[in-house]
Amino acid sequence: MAFKESKKMRPLSDASIFHSEDRKIFSAFLFFLITLNIAQATIITVENRTIDEGQTVLLDISIDPERSKIAGFQMNIMFDSAIVKVNNVIEGNFLKNSGLRTFYNEGMVDNSAGIIKNNFNVIIGPYNLTTPGSYVNIKMTGIREGRTNINLSGVKISDSDGQAVAYSVINGSVNIRNRSGSSSTGGVGGDGGGSSGENYTNIEVVEKYDLQISKDALTSYRFTSAKNPIMFVNITGNTSPGIITSSIEVLKNTSTLVKTAPQGLVYKNANIWIGTSGYATPKNIKQALIKFRVNNTWMSTNSVSGSDIVLVKWDGSTWMKLETSESGKDDTYTYYEAKTQTFSPFAIIGLKGEKSETLYTAVVTETPAKQTSTPITVPTKGMPGFEIVTAIIAIYMLNRLRK
Repeated sequence: MAFKESKKMRPLSDASIFHSEDRKIFSAFLFFLITLNIAQATIITVENRTIDEGQTVLLDISIDPERSKIAGFQMNIMFDSAIVKVNNVIEGNFLKNSGLRTFYNEGMVDNSAGIIKNNFNVIIGPYNLTTPGSYVNIKMTGIREGRTNINLSGVKISDSDGQAVAYSVINGSVNIRNRSGSSSTGGVGGDGGGSSGENYTNIEVVEKYDLQISKDALTSYRFTSAKNPIMFVNITGNTSPGIITSSIEVLKNTSTLVKTAPQGLVYKNANIWIGTSGYATPKNIKQALIKFRVNNTWMSTNSVSGSDIVLVKWDGSTWMKLETSESGKDDTYTYYEAKTQTFSPFAIIGLKGEKSETLYTAVVTETPAKQTSTPITVPTKGMPGFEIVTAIIAIYMLNRLRK
């Protein structure tokens, strides 16, 4: 099994001892493997894609730490080898863009059995990351028409303090269509209109995806367009209606479906729709969480602080303020979450220190049991499966001593 070191480490000048830098690295990994405890839940989401026969695509597996501290992963990835062929597994930006040293191993790709075994990535040193990002991109090619689930197993996550991190997995799928066919799994539309009634000249981009919504289960719609500030819409159902379409229309200006523009400095307008007319109500939706991002440069240019950002929605006669909280930040974006139970035109706004209570009425959402997709908790007595990481680290350090 090959592994890749993201940055080259300097060679040892004395094979009989570790240099101080190497001692720190080795100590950090020993600390990483100490008896583990449960941390906060992390959401792992496998992308849903539709491609043609013979087409090659990058399928993303993303990580949202949900405020957890993360320093390493390990997982197996399963697929139907009769439907797709995996070419390679590319390290995502979650750990790589941190500027820290990492050990990344794409694992063993077995296209006969339909599994990628023991893929892992670990930060070298006592460091953690807490902002969302892409874990890996799987480069795969469609073989024949059909649909394959992309499922994860043997998932292990830990922080640098040796604490195991509880997690939820939202598995995805890849739909292969013949070149003359079509699919309903969704995708990104270009400039133009949709069927919502929004004036097509006001629509910058449209994204639509179809996923199954079930009672008391989490369904996570992930949106990938660079023009779309909405990253996820997570739905917990009160009913089990089956396959439901989620659609976002990113707008150039205020929605043409509303009577007045929202007050405050508008970052972006968007229409968010779940299902057909009449579906997106508290009767069918127990809770919904909208995860979005705001560009830090825009905030700095407009003198908007992180706490000034609010998501507002149109309720048919006026704009209402949603419960909005900051969830993370990196060099490019600040990330937010907002709760809702209904869908309509939305706007991301900055109030620049104004008292939002005087401008907007707050939407009161019911707070059911914590939204989850049946988290898989890691045992506190150890982390079976991370032995492979331990072995590779040990072999690596021993080889360095022999040089």
